[in-house]
Amino acid sequence: MVSIGNRFREQRIAKNITIKAAQTDTHLRAIVINALENEDYHYFHSFAQLRGFAKMYAEYLGIYSGELMVDLKAAYEQAKPSAEPDKVDSKSAELPVNQKNPDADLLEYQQIYQQIAKIFFERRSKIGVTLQDVEWHSHIRESVLERIENGNLDDFGSPIQAKGMLIHYARFLELDPETIETLFGEALLKKRAKSGQITSRPKVVEGKSLIARLGFFTWDVFVIAGVIVFALGLLIWAVNRFLGDQKTPIVSTETLSVSDVILADNLTPQAAQPVDLFPETSPTAAPTEELLVEVSQEVPTQEALGNVNVTIVILKKASLRVLVDGEEKLNTRGIAGNVLEFNGDQEVQVITGSGSSIKVIYNGQDLGTLGQYGEPVLRIFSVNGIITPTPSITPSPTITLTPSITPRPTLTPIPSATPRPTSTTQP
Repeated sequence: MVSIGNRFREQRIAKNITIKAAQTDTHLRAIVINALENEDYHYFHSFAQLRGFAKMYAEYLGIYSGELMVDLKAAYEQAKPSAEPDKVDSKSAELPVNQKNPDADLLEYQQIYQQIAKIFFERRSKIGVTLQDVEWHSHIRESVLERIENGNLDDFGSPIQAKGMLIHYARFLELDPETIETLFGEALLKKRAKSGQITSRPKVVEGKSLIARLGFFTWDVFVIAGVIVFALGLLIWAVNRFLGDQKTPIVSTETLSVSDVILADNLTPQAAQPVDLFPETSPTAAPTEELLVEVSQEVPTQEALGNVNVTIVILKKASLRVLVDGEEKLNTRGIAGNVLEFNGDQEVQVITGSGSSIKVIYNGQDLGTLGQYGEPVLRIFSVNGIITPTPSITPSPTITLTPSITPRPTLTPIPSATPRPTSTTQP
């Protein structure tokens, strides 16, 4: 049967791990690793300490099991290590300063600090580990451990920091963290009561002002309440303003249709009024008699409306442009629900950016929508029928040749003057 130490060594060598690498990975000191592999159980002060180191090292090597711990227990009992280790650190053997010379004049919270320090010191001494070992494995500085075991918990930066260190150290020593936390909280309460931070509620004295009697309602409370009331009032005003804007009727700038005008006239009928057919007279013409003509509310006939009648029902909001006999009558984004009517002598052109956004009635014939959603549509409604223009292909421009440089003509030499003959005289 292979011993536990040989199993540790063989597994480490099989994984090609050096002692230095194992020390770096597990944070175990090299002397502890050698003691485990050489089965030098006299180095460990108790079986609890040996079991903790062996469990950590076995999990690192991948050979941890319950049988291993049973064999380790039997090997430890056979070795029978001495009660006193060969080398004991002086810091682990001597008592804290405050426990050597207890001060009878300590305050109540300081006595609780000493009680907490005694619990930690006795537990560490029972396990048989030094402050250096605790620092190595728990990553708590040795100076911090000395503060805890000496009861100098006021030396920490804040009670929260001291509480965190106490809980961390208690978990490492396998102490009950709730017990330590309860003792530390009791000490803080006594400390605050001693310093006067916790005072009883003063009695109400007659004759004081109302604010002094109420106690809770101080000036800062009134200021905060005023700010909150102002913010709530501002919020209510903004909501009312927003709702008022929503209720404001939207005045449409779209052209009213004949059907809208007729419907409005039917809802509010008006009495017949006299209409002057000849409001203006020329200075030479004789005055004419005024005629009373009754306004009829009948629907205009096709001849009165024009040769081309187009009614547009806007279903969705989209761009819309209408030209009547070449003249632009409408160019805007229509509002859903509006009904527009246009009349022309020759043609009515309808242009929209989405064919499914409008519905067209042409000379009393319901044509439905003009196309699909998002499909640009151009329709020409003329006297002869409906015309759908076909897009023509724009001819591509031809390449213009770059003109070449024309050579300049050579200069013609200017003829030189012929010298005149000299005249000779005979004697």
